[in-house]
Amino acid sequence: MRPYLIAAALAVAVLAAVIVLARLVENSLIFFPARYPAGEWDAEAVGARDVFFDAADGVTLHAWWFEADPPAGGEARTKPRDGSPVLLFAHGNAGNLTARAGHAQAFARKDISVLVFDYRGYGRSEGSPDEAGIYRDIDAAFAFLTGEWGIAPDRIVLLGRSLGSAPASRLSTRVSHAALVLVSPMPSAKRMTRSMFGGLPMDLLIRSRFPVVDWVADRSTPLLVVHGGRDEVIPLAYGREVYEAAAEPKRFLLLPGAGHNDILSAGGRDYVETVAAFVHEAVAGR
Repeated sequence: MRPYLIAAALAVAVLAAVIVLARLVENSLIFFPARYPAGEWDAEAVGARDVFFDAADGVTLHAWWFEADPPAGGEARTKPRDGSPVLLFAHGNAGNLTARAGHAQAFARKDISVLVFDYRGYGRSEGSPDEAGIYRDIDAAFAFLTGEWGIAPDRIVLLGRSLGSAPASRLSTRVSHAALVLVSPMPSAKRMTRSMFGGLPMDLLIRSRFPVVDWVADRSTPLLVVHGGRDEVIPLAYGREVYEAAAEPKRFLLLPGAGHNDILSAGGRDYVETVAAFVHEAVAGR
């Protein structure tokens, strides 16, 4: 065989090996789940109760329910009171739902009930995470709220934080709902991957897409984008990119002193009150 053919064959073999390797480790580079018992799991101590439901492929998922205006005596209702807004919370790619209790408590104090769920492979949820799987998971959480609990879709606001912006924005194009909130959103896997690798086209080696910019352009309900000015994980420019791609009606909240992981503490009153007011306004307008 001629030398140039040997070199070409070797190049193809190396490229194929790199692609296979990239795809084998892809999910481990995207998802960083903390499985039970990692975390603080005393639901009662944080004002939550445990909820379980199944995804379409049979994977059992776990969630915490934080109720707005709980009944006297501490006895939890089986579903939220009529008329109150409900926030379906899709969290980021690391940890589990126990780390999101502070967010849920803050909104529950603003008369908004919150269901925060763990993706497959996180916390007490079964399975292992991948892009298609987390889409099934938020679909299942929404179906649980509207089906088993009979909550009207126009009372539900979808909230996606960081990686959760992908399942939340996708769901916003598929179901009736009151509004969408994206906190520290990413535009797409392509943009994030090229950012992480200094502009190199490493996204060509992965299958994950997470096309948030496409989905926000395809929705019609009110949108609120929230981003920290000091975000060291998903740059502020990416949050603005998501906002610019989105269809109207839309709003943008900049929290100048907030980074990626301290959005609640650094954003403080501006974050909680702006999101809460947006949720109540959106549900009241349906």
